[in-house]
Amino acid sequence: MVRHTMPPPRPQPAHAAPYVPFKTFLTAIEGLQSGLPNRIDRSLWPSLSGAAQGQLLAAFRFLGLVDDSGCPTAPLRELAASPEARRRSLRRILEKSYPELIALDLTKTSPRQLEEVMRRYGFTGHTLRKATSF
Repeated sequence: MVRHTMPPPRPQPAHAAPYVPFKTFLTAIEGLQSGLPNRIDRSLWPSLSGAAQGQLLAAFRFLGLVDDSGCPTAPLRELAASPEARRRSLRRILEKSYPELIALDLTKTSPRQLEEVMRRYGFTGHTLRKATSF
């Protein structure tokens, strides 16, 4: 008798990696320059669709910019407070959040290799393309 077993489920990250457009993400950060609220929630972006609002919140959680309650963390305070240092701060955040990608030399990585690593973050199909462009 042949038994068919399912492969073990892949461990999923605690929070989904970002797949919101990067420009939308940067605009959201820039919007916090004038004052950082006590909690980051959908009401901060009333002009965005519900899907975009959810994607932004997921991106903020994955990148460690807010805690599970939506309260801003030190990295978000740094991003919002210092536009001059934003690029450097964002680089540190991305390096910490994407260690497998950073381990690659992206200038020498094939599209397939990049896709393989992005799949490890739980992406498939359309969201894989969106997350890769982020």
